[in-house]
Amino acid sequence: MFDSFLKDIRFSWRALLKRPAFTAVALVILALGIGANTAIFTLINAVILKPLPVTKPEELVLFNDLPNEGTSISDGEIEPGNKERFSYATYRYFREHDPSFQELSAFRSGESRVSVRRPESGEAAQRASGHLVSGNYFAVLGVNAMLGRVLTDQDDATAAQPAAVISNGFWQQKLNSDAGIVGKNLQLNGTVFTVVGVMPPEFFGSRVRRSPDLWIPLAFQPQIELRKSFLDDKNASWLNLIGRLKPGVQMDQAQAAVNLELRQFLTEQAGTQLNDESRAAIQNSYVTLASGARGLSGRLLGNPRPAATAARRHYCLFHTPIGNSP
Repeated sequence: MFDSFLKDIRFSWRALLKRPAFTAVALVILALGIGANTAIFTLINAVILKPLPVTKPEELVLFNDLPNEGTSISDGEIEPGNKERFSYATYRYFREHDPSFQELSAFRSGESRVSVRRPESGEAAQRASGHLVSGNYFAVLGVNAMLGRVLTDQDDATAAQPAAVISNGFWQQKLNSDAGIVGKNLQLNGTVFTVVGVMPPEFFGSRVRRSPDLWIPLAFQPQIELRKSFLDDKNASWLNLIGRLKPGVQMDQAQAAVNLELRQFLTEQAGTQLNDESRAAIQNSYVTLASGARGLSGRLLGNPRPAATAARRHYCLFHTPIGNSP
C-alpha cells in the first residue's frame, strides 16, 4: 500500500511539472481559499466565540446590540418602538432606579476623531480616535490599567481636571512606550488632558473592532467633539449602555424591570405634555437587552435591523471635529 502511494505521488508530481501554468493557478486558488477560511475563522472567533477580556463577561448586558452609531435628535415627541441609543438623562435615570444591575455604565455611540499634540514636544499633531465613556466604565467592565489608573466617577464631572486613559497600541506606536507617560499632558482638540493610565495590550474596549486610542470622560464631550453639550439635551440620544447583572437576576427579569423603568422615565419626562397619543407611544416603547459577554460586535455576521419608520424626525451627527485638524 505504501509503495502504491509513493507511485501515485511521483505520477502526480510529474503531471504537475508538465503543466506549470495550471499548477501555478491551482496553488494560488488553494492559497486564497486557505487564507479566506483563516480570515473568516478569525472574524468568527472575535465576534461570536471569544468573550471580552474582562472580569466575568457573562454577567454583562447590553441595552441593545444594534450597530447604529451617531446621534439621534428628536423633535421632542416620544417615538414608540425599540430604543437604540439613549440620552444622558435616560442613562442617569436607569443608573439610579433600575434594581437589576450592580452598576450601569454608558459609552458614546461611535468614536470621535481627535487631534493629539504633546504640548512640551513641539511635534506636529497626530490624528487619533477617542471614545467618550462614563467614569465608571472600566469598573463595570472589571478591568484595570497596566500603568497608572483607569477613569473614575470623579473624572467624569465638568469641573474635574481633564483626564484620559490611553490604549496600549497608542502608547507603543505614538508615544514610544514612554514609561513615564502617566501624569504627562496631551492636547486633545485644543484642550489639555492629563494621562492617568495605560491599558493592557489585550483590552480593546466594549466593541469588537480596533481599539480606540484614548478613553475620555463623557463630561468632556463638548471639548472633544467641538460642539454643544449633549449632557443636558433630553432630545439627543447618543449613548450605548452596558451593565453588570446582580447575582441571581435573570435576563428576563432584568428585561421586565428595564422596560418598566423606561416607561416611568418617559412619563415623567412628558410632564404636562402627556396626552393619549404620548401615553400610547410610551406603552409601545421598549429596550431589547442582549448579552454583553462578547461586546458590541455590530452584527458583522448578520443583517442589521431595518431603520425606524420615524427616521424622518432624526438626523445623524458624526463625531468629526470641524477644527484643530493636524
